[in-house]
Amino acid sequence: MKSHHLADGTFKNNYIDSIDKPFSELLKWQWNRVSPEPLAFPLAENDPVFLKNNRIEPTLTWIGHSTLLLQFDGFNILTDPHMTQRASPVSFAGPKRFMKPGISIEELPHIDLIVISHNHYDHLDRLTLEKIYQKQEDQPPKIFVPLRQKKWFEGLDITNVVEMDWWEEQEFEVWKIHAVPVQHWSGRSLWDRNRYSGQDGFWNIRNSGFSLLETRVTQRISSISAKSSMVSISLRSQLELTNPDGS
Repeated sequence: MKSHHLADGTFKNNYIDSIDKPFSELLKWQWNRVSPEPLAFPLAENDPVFLKNNRIEPTLTWIGHSTLLLQFDGFNILTDPHMTQRASPVSFAGPKRFMKPGISIEELPHIDLIVISHNHYDHLDRLTLEKIYQKQEDQPPKIFVPLRQKKWFEGLDITNVVEMDWWEEQEFEVWKIHAVPVQHWSGRSLWDRNRYSGQDGFWNIRNSGFSLLETRVTQRISSISAKSSMVSISLRSQLELTNPDGS
């Protein structure tokens, strides 16, 4: 059994224990928290027509939260697609996005590859994935997900899915996809905490000329980069773009 697999069927972080607080603590936090002051900053206008037709220019487009569109050598990669109004099991309640996505689902170019980091509602959005899959029903994207997440997709009749555990590697066309460890937790209900791989199955995606490392907080970002060879772009804490040396 791998070191991050536990006997009860759950998973654990590499360096710290999981925090498993009761639901009452969540309610207490929501009741007592103070909302931060809203921030205003200029937003760049995307060019959906260019993105749809682009087959040459390397681009990286932040759509919102952890949803990014990477274009490289005519290949389109989407990370954690969430492009609807709420991060919630229901459409009428739950956390609502503060600003609209950088581009809409309808404006997306043809997506070749999707990677899902973990199953929280702000990263794994059923409506977004269903709409993308329906839009590309004849040529659906290949979707890479953490261990045990494939069954959820099968329940939506989305079958073009590969699940991976930490440090596993798969090839898709000219790309190599590596699942790398990170520090987080998983769960979509009160009863399934950490029952999906790695609490966060993040990714190093690379071909001969480019490497994208998508990760959150981990004590061993340098060792991940070393094992994955060159890293062209590292996405840390969801939105911070860094150089391989951390600067």
